[in-house]
Amino acid sequence: MTNGTQNTGAVKSGLRSMKTGEILFNDGEVAESLFIIQKGQIRLYKPKGKGFVEIAVLRAGEVIGEMAYFDEDGSGRKRSCSASAITGVEIVEISFLAFGKTMQSLNPWFKTIINTLVTRLRKTNTRIKELEDNQTASYGKAIGSYEFMKPIEVM
Repeated sequence: MTNGTQNTGAVKSGLRSMKTGEILFNDGEVAESLFIIQKGQIRLYKPKGKGFVEIAVLRAGEVIGEMAYFDEDGSGRKRSCSASAITGVEIVEISFLAFGKTMQSLNPWFKTIINTLVTRLRKTNTRIKELEDNQTASYGKAIGSYEFMKPIEVM
């Protein structure tokens, strides 16, 4: 259900209500907007097999879906995870078109700071994914088995 929306292009900006269990977006979908949670909780997760791996639970006041706006790697601004309502949720949807207009009006130094932070976060996410996928992390054991590193080894 959409209330008080403003048409800013293909996607409308405005207040949306979601029911418990309703999916906001799916991993790999093309993104056209970001969201600010006004009320309730949203689960971010990656589907895995018949289940999922929970990434985070976001609450009122938090932003969701903003990273897709800054994707400049040619991936077509695709969602990097799925999101669904844990409770009844009220969110404000902001189209990327409307957000882009706001970004254009910012001072250049502020845009540089935002882009730097986004680039660092994206690189960190990529590195974490590489480490998770790296099967050579086992120490002298059969491939496929893992041993946790000691804090001194990480440092």
